[in-house]
Amino acid sequence: MNRYNFWFLTTEVTLLIVGKYLLNTGIHPYFYALVTGVTAGLVILIWLRLRIRLNSLLVSLPTILFFTIANSLGFAALKLTSLTNYNFIIQISLLIMPLFYSSKKP
Repeated sequence: MNRYNFWFLTTEVTLLIVGKYLLNTGIHPYFYALVTGVTAGLVILIWLRLRIRLNSLLVSLPTILFFTIANSLGFAALKLTSLTNYNFIIQISLLIMPLFYSSKKP
């Protein structure tokens, strides 16, 4: 895991913890995970563009996109299943991430 993926994961988890447990917003966790995933992706993307490290952005972009896709699928699961596990989004995101490292060529 490179440092940009680490900061993305840290940003997403921090937003989830602050929004769900400290602020007690009352919105559904799947929707909140979708919003925090997109927000964390945008924060990292803007930060990378400001630092102008295109190579690092290209390495991190697939992970950021698939985190966002995982969050979107978790939100879509509201319509497909009655699953209400609050940790579902984080578990899916963490399970999907290693797939990219195994598919990268050395």
